[in-house]
Amino acid sequence: MGPRTVRLGLIGCGAISRSHLRNLGATPGAEIAALVDVSDENLARTVEAFPGLTNVPTYRDYRELLAGEPDLDGVLVLTPHALHYEQVRDALEAGKHVLSEKPFVTRPEQARELIALARERGRILMLSYQNALLWPYRYTRQAIEDGTLGEIVFCSGQITQNWGRDVGGWRQTALGEGGFLIDTGSHFVDLLLYLTGMRPEAVCALIDDDGRALDIVTGALIRFNGGRVATLATAGVGPTLWSITIIGTGGTIELTDRDNIRHIGADNYAGWIGTERRNLVPPEGRRPETTTPDAEFVAAIQRDDLAASDAARGLTVALVTQAIYASASQGGAPVPIPALE
Repeated sequence: MGPRTVRLGLIGCGAISRSHLRNLGATPGAEIAALVDVSDENLARTVEAFPGLTNVPTYRDYRELLAGEPDLDGVLVLTPHALHYEQVRDALEAGKHVLSEKPFVTRPEQARELIALARERGRILMLSYQNALLWPYRYTRQAIEDGTLGEIVFCSGQITQNWGRDVGGWRQTALGEGGFLIDTGSHFVDLLLYLTGMRPEAVCALIDDDGRALDIVTGALIRFNGGRVATLATAGVGPTLWSITIIGTGGTIELTDRDNIRHIGADNYAGWIGTERRNLVPPEGRRPETTTPDAEFVAAIQRDDLAASDAARGLTVALVTQAIYASASQGGAPVPIPALE
């Protein structure tokens, strides 16, 4: 017997839905049972791109889907940021498991409410932070968890994307609930926290709006783990590039873009600049597998695994992000970051 079928509805059929549909098409047991979008054009484009969905029921209002498809196992919330809270809440109250696009919600109190609701209803609530599931990032998290990097003493993350000029659309309206930090930058807040397990305590930050009414360039200095330091830079200008560096007493890992990784051991710390650095990353065949949030979501439902819920990551991202905005509004003054619990 193969894995049991998991019937899913997509709430939102914009551009991001294409990658989710491709992922679900490659996931054993996943079945797309309904589509929702306020735009007839989006629905038509989706069916045109995925002809197998031609006979799938479509809805213009997600509440009609929740009422009209009682046998759905779960839904994917793929709509603009400002709509997540209400749609995730209503789906959980209707008894559905939920996979939400990032950012989960932007207000910490909403995140706490939804996490509590999922626990109360016995539903899985997961977030679509796909980069953390790429093999270099899974390798990095494991190296930190098993102590290979020793104590983490510094980490930094930087992302650039021509977001302010090229991305546009609803992201730069009230539907986006913020600027570049809330949108693409959310991935980097999450990655620094998730990969390292750092406990953020306070932040100093400055923001450059680049002549717009929202944040475009943000620089933040974060204190974590009782005095260690991290830096975060999100720049919504320039070509898309990113890098993450994590320095520990037992080694350093450097990640660039989606698939480049360098792991340097502590024995290289004694070398002068220019000394050959041996990359400790294992060869292909001995690396972790890359997976997707969609595959993880379906597998969690098939296992009835409530412990797979990871929405607490979204709460932590919201706490750090709001502290960054608060610090910037005070000219870079230090702002404490509330504890997760």
